[in-house]
Amino acid sequence: MKTSDGWTDGVIGIATAHVPTAEQAAKTALDWSDLFVDIGASGRADAAAQGIEIGSPIVFASQARRMGNTVSGKALDARAGLAIMTSFLRRLDRAKLKYDVTLAAAVMEEMRWVGAGSLGKDPCDRAIGVEVGLAGDIQTVDPQQMPTRLGAGPVIVIKDRVLHMDEI
Repeated sequence: MKTSDGWTDGVIGIATAHVPTAEQAAKTALDWSDLFVDIGASGRADAAAQGIEIGSPIVFASQARRMGNTVSGKALDARAGLAIMTSFLRRLDRAKLKYDVTLAAAVMEEMRWVGAGSLGKDPCDRAIGVEVGLAGDIQTVDPQQMPTRLGAGPVIVIKDRVLHMDEI
């Protein structure tokens, strides 16, 4: 995003489809008012202090990059899960295992679990799903609907629209 002092990184975003307002759910198509650019500012005054104002030009760039204390990039939801599984494997003491451990990765979970659905065909005694969560601290999302914040730590989910856990 072009500022009065040069360029700053941002991420084009939209409120997640997981927690739409009634007005958003009733829409059949997105329009420009549904989009926002997240520059990591805590509010309008912080954005203005960074030289951002309404009408500041933006340029699309898809490379992974740091933005303050966060990282932005393509497909980070899948890549974060792979990084967690890799770290787990590096720390795992296989000599102490009493059970078989299988790790699997899937894609397209946003499309009614197309990829992850195939993982359920082999029975197992226990499973742990690793996935990124949704940040609720963006405009148009009610904190009551999504009480999570970026940078506020991990979240354990025991129920969503598709999956209901019977134990944790």
